Amino acid sequence: DECRLLTWGRDPFATVWNALTGEELCDLTEHAAITVARVFPDGSRVVTGGFDSRTVIWDASCSALHTLVDEHWVTDIAVLEGGAIVATATASGRATLWSARTGRLLRSLGSGVGVSHGFAVFPQGDRLASFHATSVVIWNASSGEALLRIRSASTLFQGVAVSPGGDIFATCGGGEVVVWDVASGSRLATFRDAPAKGQRPGHPSSCILTFGVGSALDPRGFG
Repeated sequence: DECRLLTWGRDPFATVWNALTGEELCDLTEHAAITVARVFPDGSRVVTGGFDSRTVIWDASCSALHTLVDEHWVTDIAVLEGGAIVATATASGRATLWSARTGRLLRSLGSGVGVSHGFAVFPQGDRLASFHATSVVIWNASSGEALLRIRSASTLFQGVAVSPGGDIFATCGGGEVVVWDVASGSRLATFRDAPAKGQRPGHPSSCILTFGVGSALDPRGFG
């Protein structure tokens, strides 16, 4: 089978390449500027989001299948339920679930205010962790039910990651990383780091999380 590579930047183009030969296969050009792109689990489709408040689902031949319209520019995208559902997060904080097959809006998560800036998908694809500045929520992908909420009056959450087993997750922000138990919502561990030179204590500019098993890092746990 052909091995494909997807690249994009903060410009109008996402490009699909043959990863072995370097051949450019096609450009995805429906946006004024792309903010995020994701590949479906089976590799059959790609989804892109942009500053134009639109999310586009593409097929393997780079034809646009569905255009999903949000109220603000798209900050993150997640693919759930084996590719049946697409979740979008926007700069307004709204998180929305869409049918990947029809492009139909399924539901908005929470009140639509202060819900999500970004996502982490559980390994089974049935749950979604979202983070906003002062909260982290774990959602049931099918029903949209909030299964767990973590709130903080002092920490500004800037990232979330889920372990490969799906039983723990981690958050970062406010100068610390916290590992949480999914079932109970209790803290399992807290790690604090000294601020970099010229950075205010407790106010990192950004943070990235990933889980690993043994000596191998798992790129699925990325937030």
